[in-house]
This record gives sequence, C-alpha cells and structure tokens, in this order.
Amino acid sequence: HVWLLAAGIIVTVTFLIPYTLILLLAPWIQAKSHLKAFAWINKLKPFLDAYQAPFKDQYRYWPGVLLMVRVVLYLMFIINDGKDTSVNLLDINLILCFYAIVSNRLSVYKNWPLSVLENYFLINLIFLSCTLLYIKDSPTYSKILISSGGISLVVLLGIIIYHVYVQLKGNNFLKQHVSQKIKRDR
Repeated sequence: HVWLLAAGIIVTVTFLIPYTLILLLAPWIQAKSHLKAFAWINKLKPFLDAYQAPFKDQYRYWPGVLLMVRVVLYLMFIINDGKDTSVNLLDINLILCFYAIVSNRLSVYKNWPLSVLENYFLINLIFLSCTLLYIKDSPTYSKILISSGGISLVVLLGIIIYHVYVQLKGNNFLKQHVSQKIKRDR
C-alpha cells in the first residue's frame, strides 16, 4: 500500500494542486503578466479562456472555486473512510446547497441560460442525494433515480443538439454545398 500512497501523493502534488491553483489564481496572475516572473501565464491564455469564457470578468476565478469544492468533498469522503454513507450524503447536500446559493447570489455567468442549466443540474444532484439519504430503502427510490437520470439525459441531448444546430447554422461551407446540391438535383 505504500507504493499506492506514494503514487497518489506524487499525482496530487504534480497535477491536481498546480491545476487547481492556476485556475483559481489565473485572473490575478494575468493582471501581473507584464512582469517577467508571470509572463508564462500568457502561453496558457487559450487554455484558460476555454474555462473562463462563460463567466463574467469579475468571476473568472470561478472554475478554480468549483475545483476547490470538489477537493473539499473528496477530503470529506477520505476522512469519513466509507464508514457512514449518510455523513457523505449530508456533506454533499450542505456543500452543494451553499454553492448554489452563493452562485445564484453572485450571478457568475454572462448568460442566464448557463445559470439555469447549472442550477438544474445542482438541484437534481441535491434531490438525488436527499432521496438516497432519506428513502434509499423505499421501492420508489429506483423509480426516482431512473426518472431523474432520464430527464438529465434528455437535457444533455438537448444541449448537444443545440450546439450542433448553432455550428451548422453558422457554417457557410455547408450552406453553399447544400445549395449547390439542390441546384444540381433540379
């Protein structure tokens, strides 16, 4: 087990901690990128923009906050060590409720549909963990789990269809190709 512990510590120190800190501190490091010590952050700008683009400028650190919430949850699970799953579920509920309240109060996203989607998935996760915590032995639990998963899958498919539609709508090459094909078929 010592080798697994060592591998876990190495991966955490080399990947997880720097990744989380870069996402969390990137807006402040980018503000100081004119200094030679912080010039390396400019090379990561396309990578960081992919994470930070949906957020308002004053909340571009929010992806780092999301990772910190995950780290806190992982630490709680490790500390509990699987002895009592109800404690883990209660932790999930409390942290996600706190996160949802803070996220809504700050209004971190540029577009309201993104806030609606995040709130839907957070409420769904809170609902599922509450259901597991309180009525896991009930026969209705599996029905609730299946319906919640099905609705989430439909929402995810809707998001994918929307993105495909937007890409096809803005693709001039595809429009020209289809119009030429229609002209040839006539």
